[in-house]
Amino acid sequence: MPDPKLKKFCTHLQKLESLQTIDVNFVGSSVSSIGITPFAACLKKLPLLHTINLNFIDGISITSQCVKSLCNCLDKLQNLRHLTLNFAGCGSLNDATFVHLSKAFANLTNLLSFALKIAFNIYITDEGLNNLGKNLPKMESLKDLDLSFESLKQITPKGIQEVSKSIETITSLENFRLSVNKSNQINGIAFLDTIESLGSAKSLQSVALDFSGCDFIDDNFRNFPLAFKKLHFLKKLSLSLSFDNSFSIAIIGVKCFAKALLELTSVQFLELCFKFSHLLPQEPFLSLINALSSLQQLKKIHLKETSNNGSYTTSSWGYYEKIQKSVSYKEVSIIPRYW
Repeated sequence: MPDPKLKKFCTHLQKLESLQTIDVNFVGSSVSSIGITPFAACLKKLPLLHTINLNFIDGISITSQCVKSLCNCLDKLQNLRHLTLNFAGCGSLNDATFVHLSKAFANLTNLLSFALKIAFNIYITDEGLNNLGKNLPKMESLKDLDLSFESLKQITPKGIQEVSKSIETITSLENFRLSVNKSNQINGIAFLDTIESLGSAKSLQSVALDFSGCDFIDDNFRNFPLAFKKLHFLKKLSLSLSFDNSFSIAIIGVKCFAKALLELTSVQFLELCFKFSHLLPQEPFLSLINALSSLQQLKKIHLKETSNNGSYTTSSWGYYEKIQKSVSYKEVSIIPRYW
């Protein structure tokens, strides 16, 4: 939607004073700060807005100034409860984006859910994530937080640690999702730091973590059981991990993960997505089967496997029938490699 069309759209939109939900898709459009400014001003005139979903995927003209314009309108929306901002592929955004968002958080004390996606960007750094982490707790009513930082080349474990630490102080938070898929400096240390912080957030019921495409070493895997022990209170856990290491380290990884599962004594729903670079033998998967069978509270399991090269001819989950039989009293969904 080019700027002139957006301005025309705004003239009609601002007349809908009783509007409660707005969902606008700007995907791939040429909208810029020139168009976003009147759009943001228009939102101010809709005081009953309850839900805002804005999708700017691949917005080549979306800058941090655009984000500033949007954030400036939020303090007027006292009824706002749900906010989703998708900036995936907006390559011009920089750390100033988080400065503007952080200022807005102070006025979003009634917000119940917040989703932010920033992906495929080379300018976002730890400085931006640090700013975000320090200010997230200002949204003191937040129950659902969804953060996606995929393929951000400049962020490191330090930035993710700052964001994860902030979760400890959002005492109302029940659901947390974090994706750092293919952010190539993020590693097993960042994963363990995240688990450590989440273990202190006792209000959490559901956690989803996507660290696929991130590097784990054998020592990271060996620390899984101790780390997962702190998540004993979780009801739902979704994990996406890569076992892209050497053959021997991948085996260690699966075995250690199986031991870690035994610590999730309250989990009722488990979703696992693994990516393997090697076809593994039976032994580590039998450990996984035994662990799944031992989780007394577990009611539903969803397992999925992918590969690096797109080959799905032979499954590392070659024993998926055994999984189904051993946990037959649970709801099981398995997608093996040859799906």
